[in-house]
Amino acid sequence: MTEYTARCAMDADDQINVRRAHRRVALEPRNATGVGTEVYLAPADARTFARGILALADEIDGGEVKEEPTAVASPSVAIGDQVRIARNWEGHGDENVNAVGRLVRIDTDDTTLPYLVRLDGHDWWCAEVAPADQPATDNPHADLITKAKALLNEYDHTAADVLALARFLSEAA
Repeated sequence: MTEYTARCAMDADDQINVRRAHRRVALEPRNATGVGTEVYLAPADARTFARGILALADEIDGGEVKEEPTAVASPSVAIGDQVRIARNWEGHGDENVNAVGRLVRIDTDDTTLPYLVRLDGHDWWCAEVAPADQPATDNPHADLITKAKALLNEYDHTAADVLALARFLSEAA
């Protein structure tokens, strides 16, 4: 019988076992005396244990274990850089997309929301970031902003000037 066990990070006598019980997956938390308990797992142990649960489920219904997500790709940014939020988790929609803030953390173990960006007044976990000076790829006028910045490069200008010129260029196109 295949069985997977994970030991509690807070108390090594507490554990949770998972095993096949006919056509079901049985989860059995236990303490040193065999009585049900709560088990707290470190993230790495939880992932290993979850893979064991998935393997048992696949053994039962013939499913296949999907490949683990690939590690977070390192963008051309580093902690401390000004970044633009390029993509959220689907559940957050467009909230804070294209907002600019400072990158404060990259969690390489998290393939869903690995980037923590400090915005005005709050921190935001997101799926993808880009350098703040890189135009938004989903903006149909991003190339016009780049062109406006290039045209104004020799002159003293503000961000409002760049946007006004980009707007003018979009209307002229």
